[in-house]
Amino acid sequence: MNKPTSSEVAEITGTEIVPLTYELRYRVWSKEASLVDSIQEMGVICDEHDTHARHWAAFSCQGTLVASARLCVHEKWQDVPEGDCYKELELTGPIASINRLIVEPSARNCGIAKKLDLQRIEAAKEAGASCIVAAPTSDLRILALKRLGFLSTPYRCKCTYKKDFWLSVMVMELRSAG
Repeated sequence: MNKPTSSEVAEITGTEIVPLTYELRYRVWSKEASLVDSIQEMGVICDEHDTHARHWAAFSCQGTLVASARLCVHEKWQDVPEGDCYKELELTGPIASINRLIVEPSARNCGIAKKLDLQRIEAAKEAGASCIVAAPTSDLRILALKRLGFLSTPYRCKCTYKKDFWLSVMVMELRSAG
């Protein structure tokens, strides 16, 4: 597989690159937040969803992984990553979840996150999802997702990998129920 340049985003699902995204998540997030002890011990950020999720990445001109993100699709909110975030919403499946977006600080403000978001939104539509949920970790991400059509909800939930951190809950309807 040819690695894309930093201006390109490519799907990496099922490749040897996916485990490198777990290391990227840890490397960046451990510098930006206090991580829960179990994550600190592992030195990577991964979970059971990484095995069935679709993954995308971007690389620097030198071929270094600089960004990644994933998409999961489930029939029930209970099965979605950070599922408790969505228990107050009336969601019908399939439900897509965009999550684990990470961009190296040196590669930020170049439009990579938006490209990753657009790829995942399109993939969710192609998968027949009724909606896409997200639990962004910053005000900048909330604003970026709003620009793409996500709506904020009044709900928040505790993050599973950051200590004492609460996530905002957002949703984008893709098709009307019924």
